[in-house]
Amino acid sequence: MTNRSANATIKGYFYQFDHTILNILGASSSGASVVIEGIEDIDLTDGSNDVLVQCKYYEGTVYNHSVIKDAVIQMLRHYHKAGQFEKQQLRYRVFGHYKNGQDKLKQPFTLDFLKEHFLTYTESDKDKNKTKQQEFERLKLSDAQLAHFQSLLEINIDAPSYENQQSQIVTMLKMQITNCSQEDAEVFYYPNAINVIQGLAVSKDIKDRKITKAKF
Repeated sequence: MTNRSANATIKGYFYQFDHTILNILGASSSGASVVIEGIEDIDLTDGSNDVLVQCKYYEGTVYNHSVIKDAVIQMLRHYHKAGQFEKQQLRYRVFGHYKNGQDKLKQPFTLDFLKEHFLTYTESDKDKNKTKQQEFERLKLSDAQLAHFQSLLEINIDAPSYENQQSQIVTMLKMQITNCSQEDAEVFYYPNAINVIQGLAVSKDIKDRKITKAKF
């Protein structure tokens, strides 16, 4: 791994940790919780606002649909495995920052667009013969079920930069902590918040990677 790619990977993890902090601070109740590296990068449980978040930071990468295709497919597989279909309320969010290319994704997009650009891929067998695969067909999902999944799916490829997201955290800390100054937020509360999230992230057991807003 080159130094550049290593630095990008580390920055991506820090970006994810920052976004986890924002999700905790932005939760609607003290009982809301997040799991770090659970089903997805961030699993938020917040009453009727439960969401699985795939969070990526690609400041040197031009956006293409293929960059987030795997994330969408994994979310569809989770939706299928849950088996609730039209009753399911758990939402899915792809959240990412890219160098440019965001204009390639016009939203809202159609069901056919979802199928073609996010749920269709090629597989190679042992002889390197390539075949076209469509995940919705493999899972035997109807158009109605797929449309419901799409209604639960949010794709944000205009996520803030690393620095802007940190500024958002500082602003939220000042709003939620009594008499918290800009300096207090930047020098004391933000570093403490990062330490908490990093400590959770390295825990082997998933139950130890969970924290409520109240405890945080």
